[in-house]
Amino acid sequence: MGTKTLLTLEQFDQLPEEEGVRYELDEGELIVMPTARPRH
Repeated sequence: MGTKTLLTLEQFDQLPEEEGVRYELDEGELIVMPTARPRH
């Protein structure tokens, strides 16, 4: 298991907005996930 690099809230706020991607910060760990899509 590798070492995780944790982010501060200031670093998180500086992340660029990216269409189709959602970021969350969980106790310093960056979580990246696709945005929700409407049902088809």
